[in-house]
Amino acid sequence: MNIGQTIFHLRHEKGYTQEQLSDILGVSTAAVSKWECNNTYPDITLLPRMAEIFGVSIDFLLGYEKPVSKSVSAVISEAKELRMRMKGDEAEDLIKKTWARYPNNTQLMFEYARNKFLNACHKKRDERETMLREASQLFAAVAQNDSGDGNDTVQRAWSLHYLTVIHIMRADYDMATVYNNRLLGAEGIYPNVTKAIIEIHKQHDEKTYDLLMRTMYSCIYQYTSLIGWILYGLLEKHDYEHMIEEGIRAIGVFEKFADCGWILNDLSCCYESVALAYAYTADYERCFDFLEKACQYAVEHDREDFMSNRKGYGMLTGIDLTDEKPASCRTMLQTLNSNERSVYNPIRQTKRFNAMIDILRQHEMP
Repeated sequence: MNIGQTIFHLRHEKGYTQEQLSDILGVSTAAVSKWECNNTYPDITLLPRMAEIFGVSIDFLLGYEKPVSKSVSAVISEAKELRMRMKGDEAEDLIKKTWARYPNNTQLMFEYARNKFLNACHKKRDERETMLREASQLFAAVAQNDSGDGNDTVQRAWSLHYLTVIHIMRADYDMATVYNNRLLGAEGIYPNVTKAIIEIHKQHDEKTYDLLMRTMYSCIYQYTSLIGWILYGLLEKHDYEHMIEEGIRAIGVFEKFADCGWILNDLSCCYESVALAYAYTADYERCFDFLEKACQYAVEHDREDFMSNRKGYGMLTGIDLTDEKPASCRTMLQTLNSNERSVYNPIRQTKRFNAMIDILRQHEMP
């Protein structure tokens, strides 16, 4: 295949018109047309930019490199499947090898960073910190990329989101604020809420009602994102009374949205937080009551068809998150057995506690 045919096929794979590609490269539409007809050749100085836009190597553009047997999208899909089967290391290796072949492909760089981020959650502290640092560097590179591709806008925004999360995990709140402000600056503050308010002022119909419902679910998602930090703050202050009060308040709200599959994981976490507070006050009977509900919702969550019940989150779209479904039973097992939960030691050898552990193991995702 000559360079003209290669440009033609790569342009069509990206979904660009000749005019769109010419705008990105800063050349005339006629120039692109002449390349594809093999009447002229691109200036050699344009080749690095073209390789970046198309996510291939310069050698590939010039016909010196054969295409891989699988497309980039197929490799990414295979990596996601591996992650969902808890094979994060294999997924990372697959993306890394493909990215080495196409170093200018921003999508592969983003997916490699995201895989490191997700895989880090299952590693020990030192390895986890190394992987998060590497992921952070890759996300930062993606966030700076601007090839003119519409997909880059989504990847840059999500990279800022992940950078914010990583810095929150590191308790580096100043940098988390910097990245989050860049994200908010690009998208606006609570744009979905503002849109819903405008629409309800304009008209009251089924479409507006649906918009209001989706916006309400997005607000609930924001609440679920915040409540864990509130409960953690109360725990740090040893304010167990208010921790129980806020946890039960959140449970009351979340249970009204129990038909929304993803919220079951948040319910499980809230119940465990309240149980933890009761354990610190040595009220083990109530502690057990809330722990058993935490386990119940963990099991229900892992049984749910996660994506079919997923509502509007008020978050950026364009990234397939099916591989990020939390494994609630596994998380709850790790929590109950953690050394950080030594407050459960007085009840760990009881039949009631071991019965919960058995249930979680029976329903743990493979």
